[in-house]
Amino acid sequence: MSERSGMRIGDVERDQVIDLLQHAVGDGRLGMTEGRERIEQALAARTYGDLDPLVADLTPVLPSMAEDVEALHPFNRPLDRVAVPGESREPGWAPDDPLVISAPFDDDRRVGEWSLPPYIRVTTGFGDVTLVCLEATAETRVIRIEVSGGAGDIRLILPEGWAVRADRVARGIGGVRVRVPGRPARGAPLLELSGTLTLGDLVARPANAIDLWLLRRRKRRRLRQRALQA
Repeated sequence: MSERSGMRIGDVERDQVIDLLQHAVGDGRLGMTEGRERIEQALAARTYGDLDPLVADLTPVLPSMAEDVEALHPFNRPLDRVAVPGESREPGWAPDDPLVISAPFDDDRRVGEWSLPPYIRVTTGFGDVTLVCLEATAETRVIRIEVSGGAGDIRLILPEGWAVRADRVARGIGGVRVRVPGRPARGAPLLELSGTLTLGDLVARPANAIDLWLLRRRKRRRLRQRALQA
């Protein structure tokens, strides 16, 4: 047994292998039944010795985590779409018809796989608005978000590389705390914020350990559901 075979693995390594297996099913290298069986084995894997045989006939070695993140991160691919007024009847594709996310009394939390159109309006009353963008898709390179803050807070939880500019947000009692860069990484979007705050705060930050744990749990749940449905 090699030294690598006995090394313990975690959710990141399992997700890498499951992603490779799903792609192999999608392009016909694995059948649905065999793909489902391998995914179930990957979910139960504890060491590299458990994982490597599952992809041995698909790829020479399991890529390193850094290489895998670089290859699979969605914002390493260019965002070629631009907003064209009137091109869609869906809200968010015209300045006068933004996607409205509001929390007049109860909290509004967007999480999981969702899309950010180029024009968004976020309003709070007594509730908070939280936009978890770790699995979200930015439809254009620049997302313009108009905020109208009441007593509630506005929170943006962003993937690595996403950028925020909030110098056009007028502050009341509430504060503005931006903990991400003002310039996006290659291929990542820029969120331009404007508007006013009253009592609540505006916070834009990267994911913390709890956010990443919840993200992994959501991914595992979806993978299990897909494996059972296949």
